[in-house]
Amino acid sequence: MLTPKKLRYKLRRLGFPRPLKHMATADPRFDLRSLDASQGVYEIRWKNQCCGVTQSYQDIASSVSGSCAVICSGPSLARISLRELGTQPTIGVNGAIKKFAADQTCPHYFAITDPDFFQSRFSMVQQVADTTAKCFFSFAGLSTICRRDPTILRKVPIYLHDLANHWYGRPKLSAAEFRSTAERESEFHLHPAYSQEGDAIGFSRNPSKGVFCGRTIAFRALQIGHYLGFRTFHIFGMDMNSDASQVRFYEQGLRSRPSNLTRDLDRFIIPSFETLSLLEGDEHAVQVWNLSPCSQMPANIVAPMSWSDYQQQLQQSADSVARDLAA
Repeated sequence: MLTPKKLRYKLRRLGFPRPLKHMATADPRFDLRSLDASQGVYEIRWKNQCCGVTQSYQDIASSVSGSCAVICSGPSLARISLRELGTQPTIGVNGAIKKFAADQTCPHYFAITDPDFFQSRFSMVQQVADTTAKCFFSFAGLSTICRRDPTILRKVPIYLHDLANHWYGRPKLSAAEFRSTAERESEFHLHPAYSQEGDAIGFSRNPSKGVFCGRTIAFRALQIGHYLGFRTFHIFGMDMNSDASQVRFYEQGLRSRPSNLTRDLDRFIIPSFETLSLLEGDEHAVQVWNLSPCSQMPANIVAPMSWSDYQQQLQQSADSVARDLAA
């Protein structure tokens, strides 16, 4: 059924030439005015008035080190308490904010990029804004914030989170053109079997230049985390089963939003995670662990880790820090 919202979107898309169709996800009253585009710094404008400014990526480059936890929203997340992560840095995504709130803890970083999430779950966006997290939002999300609650733009530091080849205000390149551009970009790593059709599959070491979609925000969070300086990632709630009776820990039944994770797993998600092997050397190589006990992600792509093994690893890390301080 074509809802009024979908009809407005389709009509808006008709007004854009094909290379700029991605711009239709933003309200026509919204705009980003470049202050330092190379570092993702833009003035956020609504009805020709400044509502806020996105932060510079340069300020957070390699600002941390060690490991972090990526908190997704699969049903398995309900089995743990985030308070047990202690001081472990966290990157939350999408509806995981409800788990942070329930466990009375705050994320260090938070990413939301899906236009539908901003539209249909805006109360969760407001919850994120009530934390102290550094936030990574898409331009479509910023547009929705301007329309519904622009005070958010001044509550938390916000970084523009563009998808590679879906940049704000720039025409989308053809698959061949983008591949040629990406191959010249030292901070992009393309999958060796990347097709000339469909989504680009790769990894970006610099989100200010755009990130690769991966068809899951968990993969986008890894690109953010890598840029921040983390090299070990523990992913919670990455169940990846949209055919299950419950897709997200916080909703089920008729109230659930649709998900394409199962459909996209083999064609996009797994190849995207395979690009992690392209990050070589002590400076860039990563370790990624899957803490979901019921994940569809193959173990040879992301190695599984049990909750008890993770807790033991946290304790060993804490003991090591204590010894260093005592030395």
